[in-house]
Amino acid sequence: MKFIGRVQEVAAIRKIITGLAFNLLVIFGRRRVGKSALLLEALADYPHVYFQATRLGTQDNLALLREAVAIQYGDSALLGEVSTWSGFLAYVMEIARKTPGFTLVLDEFPYLCEGEPALPSVLQRACDQAKHENLSLNIIICGSKVSFMRDLLSQEQPLRGRQTMQMELAPLPLHEVSMWLPRWSDEDLIMLYALVGGVPFYLSFIEEALSLEENLLSVVFDKNSPLFEEPLILLQSELSNVIRHHSILKAIAEGCTDFGKIVSRISDIDEGNQLSPYLRKLEELHLVERLKSLDARPQSRASRYYLKDPFLSFWYRFILPYKSTLEAGYSREVYERKVAPALLTHIGRQFEKICREVIFVRSMEFFSAPLQELGAIWGRDYEIDFGGKTLDGDLIIGECKWSERYDLDEIYEDLKKKSLASAYFKNKQISHYVYCTKQRSTRVKKTAEGSLLVLTPQDLVGRS
Repeated sequence: MKFIGRVQEVAAIRKIITGLAFNLLVIFGRRRVGKSALLLEALADYPHVYFQATRLGTQDNLALLREAVAIQYGDSALLGEVSTWSGFLAYVMEIARKTPGFTLVLDEFPYLCEGEPALPSVLQRACDQAKHENLSLNIIICGSKVSFMRDLLSQEQPLRGRQTMQMELAPLPLHEVSMWLPRWSDEDLIMLYALVGGVPFYLSFIEEALSLEENLLSVVFDKNSPLFEEPLILLQSELSNVIRHHSILKAIAEGCTDFGKIVSRISDIDEGNQLSPYLRKLEELHLVERLKSLDARPQSRASRYYLKDPFLSFWYRFILPYKSTLEAGYSREVYERKVAPALLTHIGRQFEKICREVIFVRSMEFFSAPLQELGAIWGRDYEIDFGGKTLDGDLIIGECKWSERYDLDEIYEDLKKKSLASAYFKNKQISHYVYCTKQRSTRVKKTAEGSLLVLTPQDLVGRS
């Protein structure tokens, strides 16, 4: 498969590994996000050995590693005698002495540590020796167990402070998703992104020649499709108590965004302090996000919880409730009777998050200044899709509607009314009013205070 996107990430890795010094790179991210493909692309033109570990014992993994090294750098009696991690890393340093700039990749590093818990300490000693000798060597450790990889660099851990780079790989942004499907319309791309997100593994199953509906039926709703059980597999790979976390995700997907409502929906949880550790874990894994209104006081504990991953949100909303029916083979019937009538409403909710994401990243293009902050604002009597301010202090307020019908005068007056209700905008001039819409033609309405900018799918996707 052709590698697409990740230009900045590839450049950042190559800049470090070509520095002719010792480097330890720690790269992690959730399953399916494209870590292995990124590393192979970044290292394609440089001397390296890539090894993806499996859940085997230490001796089995070392045997596979010796074989991988022998294929590229030749076998030797010394290599054949390697039977410990310290011995193998010593052999790697010998390769670096002969081949400056050599890179060793240990992918799925947590699996190696399952077989050898002391491996981080062994690697620490090797890092210190390589740095002392000023070897031109790069060691990259990579893993999908996000919490484990973060803990490797936490206080009092052997590898803390040894890393040259620490990269948590996120899903692809919208403009890079458009590179996967160049012939799709901007509207269809946004709808796909709202449902599947930017995880490369998910996108790899989307066929450009098929419609959005045909792709969903083939890739998600068919009981034999690759993504039918994906969220459960994701949870099982990261969590020991899958059932309780699964119940929390289900409750949030069904609209329980308030902490108290989530507690009330989980049958075996009676108090908030029992729920908090599970929510924190889901936040650490980037499966759930906790949002505070941008105008909330610093000491306020009022928050809303949402599923951060678009595909999780889609799966819990449209797959899980009808899973038995889908397993009986009625995928099209479920889609036509239960999914299609509610799909645009679901996309509309995701559209708000997409707009905030795109506007924050591309604020220089829209407002000639980077944004300092951007977020949703809400109170007892008002809901503002997003507000924020630039580094220059200009205030922004906006609304998002996945609809082609709108009246700019009405939208402007509505945003102005909402701004008066929020402490965030109180007694301040708003420089930029923004309306994000499905409408295809861009228009700008001049106002007494500033301008109302209309952002269309074309603007948001931002194809060059």
